[in-house]
Amino acid sequence: MGGEWHLNVKRSKWGQKPAPQSVIIKIDHQEPKLQYSGKVVNAQENTSTFSFDGAIDGKEYSLKDDNAERKITVSRLSPVATTSTIRSADGKTEEVTTTRLSQDGKNLIRRIRLTSPEGNRAWTEVYDRK
Repeated sequence: MGGEWHLNVKRSKWGQKPAPQSVIIKIDHQEPKLQYSGKVVNAQENTSTFSFDGAIDGKEYSLKDDNAERKITVSRLSPVATTSTIRSADGKTEEVTTTRLSQDGKNLIRRIRLTSPEGNRAWTEVYDRK
């Protein structure tokens, strides 16, 4: 999964979630160690950043995010897929994501399900390797 990944906004499916303008994620993956950082530019051109330094081991780690304090666990589903659960500090919001590397290694597909007091949403993000 290591490398630089750029969101393919057009190939992604957004459901009720507004599509961002762009997302870039840089991943350093040395199994089980996983580090990543990213930058999001939303539809209103506001920028936010996030970063994670932990492992694919099912243990809870901090997720650094401009917008909120959150905790994350990441577990291995298969040699090419992981699942992660991100929880807000107050426990009211949960985001469950399945990330899969395409067979040719050129795309990351992230299926996300968000549960929050504002309601539930689901969307799929497709990233291209750069």
